[in-house]
Amino acid sequence: MPRILQEKSTPEQIRVRFDGEVERFSNLCAPLLMERVSQAIEALCAPYSVLRRPLNFQMELLRRVGYSEVEVLHKNSVFAAFYAVK
Repeated sequence: MPRILQEKSTPEQIRVRFDGEVERFSNLCAPLLMERVSQAIEALCAPYSVLRRPLNFQMELLRRVGYSEVEVLHKNSVFAAFYAVK
């Protein structure tokens, strides 16, 4: 809808229009983003589904995203502590 340049929007009109655009953008992108994230997680996890070792998975994931040094500091049956250097 064309508007005359002399007519200025009120702050409330701007807020309503902005909120509408944010909602519209969120509705368009959220399903696509969730699908892409799900595909990425599935692709990363597939090689480790047989291992069933979350610590190994986490350490390999850190290496793949650029951490050069990954080391386990402590491990027991349900907990592990490790550090990583980028």
